[in-house]
Amino acid sequence: MGEMAGVLDFGAAPDGVTDDTAAFTAAMAAHKAVFVPAGTYVVEYLSIPTGVTLTGTGPASILRLPAASTLRVLVTTGNHDWVVENLTLDARGTGTSITLFTSCVGGTLRNIWATGSNGHGIEFDNCGACSIDSIELYGTGGLTSSAALYLKNVIADGSFNRVSNVRFRNITGRGLHNLGNNFTQISNLQGDMTDGEILLFEDCSFCTATNVIMAGSQPTEDPHGDGIAIEGNCLYITLDGFSVANSPGHAVSIGNRAGKTGARFCTVSNGVIVNANECGVAITDQGESNPPCGNVISNVVVQNAGRRIANASFCTSGGSDNQFVNCTAVDSQGSPTTTYGYQETDTILPEKGVNNIASGNCFTGRLIGPFTTAPFTLASTTSAVHETTAAATDSWVAFDGATGGAPAILASRNIASVVRNSAGNYTITMQEAVMASPPVSATADAGQVQLGGGPTASSVTIEVTGTPPAYPRSRRAVGRVSSSGPSRRRVSSVGTPPSSV
Repeated sequence: MGEMAGVLDFGAAPDGVTDDTAAFTAAMAAHKAVFVPAGTYVVEYLSIPTGVTLTGTGPASILRLPAASTLRVLVTTGNHDWVVENLTLDARGTGTSITLFTSCVGGTLRNIWATGSNGHGIEFDNCGACSIDSIELYGTGGLTSSAALYLKNVIADGSFNRVSNVRFRNITGRGLHNLGNNFTQISNLQGDMTDGEILLFEDCSFCTATNVIMAGSQPTEDPHGDGIAIEGNCLYITLDGFSVANSPGHAVSIGNRAGKTGARFCTVSNGVIVNANECGVAITDQGESNPPCGNVISNVVVQNAGRRIANASFCTSGGSDNQFVNCTAVDSQGSPTTTYGYQETDTILPEKGVNNIASGNCFTGRLIGPFTTAPFTLASTTSAVHETTAAATDSWVAFDGATGGAPAILASRNIASVVRNSAGNYTITMQEAVMASPPVSATADAGQVQLGGGPTASSVTIEVTGTPPAYPRSRRAVGRVSSSGPSRRRVSSVGTPPSSV
């Protein structure tokens, strides 16, 4: 066998019409290194032998299915240590998938442009120690459940695969679906997704993903997937360094599936989430037994979650012993349906026999509102919220109490209402609740305003006392309530009316 051969030497015709499958097969049977010059070659079910390198010039070297074929460009089973590189693979939009590699070990796919499948794009089934590097996948998928890059392991043979530098464009369905492949290493994944996850881990263990970037389009229809999902029998999955914008569902979901244990002991860290249609980060029980537990979310920032469906920036549903560490939820009122910064709920479904009580979960970080309902809500007394900056940095109101009736709010921030209880006595209610401990303090000019009752997380009552300064033209009450954080509210008054107001 010679060191290098060209497919043209074996009769291949780069005209996009002639079937060149036999010419490619003959060249690879005779040589370990086969060169594909620029041009369009028609091949179908082309198998790559063990130890062979098939290389082209780049995007201009195109391997394309015959017209109207529903098969695949490359199909290789059981061979190992092959290399396919510097090629465009085109399934014309009719192929079942672009490639199918089954039970291969040590295969390498790099510098590939792949397009045109009617289902999955590039498939690796039960493969081990394979490398997928510098791939661009576009125009693939016919179903929302299809994946542009599908790594599947159902017989426990596939593991230790490496995926790096992959770009998704115009994908119907998911980007990368890692099903059952253990010890998969993923880095530098980027995609513009509309109705599926850029990355889905399912039923796998000890996998890592770094530098995952997703930009979605927030469809108005029901979402078909999340941004990044870790589901089913997942164990010790690590996601470190990610950005998700405009996710169709949850930006990051850690969950369970029917008949499977929920994700456990997974770590999600160092991420930024903007404009999620549902939750920012959701540790969620889908109404099945064995909810997710023992997962850690750290150093994640979520802004404007719940844009389409009422949800929280961070949530735990029916899970236990999950931790949110140094996380930040920000709502700039760009998400009117958002309910909480952090929300914890039980999953109780008697019809399914499910009674998953949230317990032992913990959130530490900052909740910066105003949120629609409250910064947080807890289902379990064993849970905790610490170091929390809740609600707006400043809440205040200026109101007119001169008429003796319901005060007119002249201007305000984060105020729902001002109610006159009696002469000189007013209850002020915030739109966004804040933490009421330590007790709220009150200050005013000449001591003319004091607290009229114990404050709650969402309201404070003030008493107007003393003699106000003279008003040359009218007597008008202007009360000001301000809040500088979760543990302190300042109540002040300017131009206080007489006690008979």
